[in-house]
Amino acid sequence: HVNRALVPAAGDLFHDDFSSGSMSQWSEQGGTWSVAGGEAKGSGPAHLAITPPGRSAGWTNYRFQANTRIEGSATPGVDWLKSYLFVRVQDLTHFYRFGIHGDAGVIDLYRFSAGTWTLLKTGAFSPERGRWYTLAIEVNGDSLKGYVDGAPIIDAHDATFATGGVGIGVREDSMMPYYDDVVVQAMP
Repeated sequence: HVNRALVPAAGDLFHDDFSSGSMSQWSEQGGTWSVAGGEAKGSGPAHLAITPPGRSAGWTNYRFQANTRIEGSATPGVDWLKSYLFVRVQDLTHFYRFGIHGDAGVIDLYRFSAGTWTLLKTGAFSPERGRWYTLAIEVNGDSLKGYVDGAPIIDAHDATFATGGVGIGVREDSMMPYYDDVVVQAMP
């Protein structure tokens, strides 16, 4: 695994290293989720796990970080890699999505609102199959900043969603991403 920039602490909004062997802290919203060896794996055509809305109500300004690696897709012919973090999740149709968008060769940040995807920012990136990456996104007011392995990649502004929980997963291409060491900490 990669070195973590955030270490779980008592004051965290949320953290999960999946050492429990389950997805008990998450609300699974599609696909199949399994936990083995302290890693969560999403699979199926579209999989998403989010923090339960009651638990994340009122989350505003925070840093969400997770380690991820991607083994590819279960769909023959799909040879690109994807893994995403979701922030300020209102429900399944209102959120921001940040992460590795391998078929486009970028890290990107999108807003999804009522069925419409809006690209907010991209940065060049070529992921490697099976390699661990640390993805992090900071949401603070209308500022959204994304990082890969500690390096700043995305700096965007959007005020559509001011609060909401977090999520992990990929909603297309039958990707098989793994996640570990999830931490959400309030921004000062």
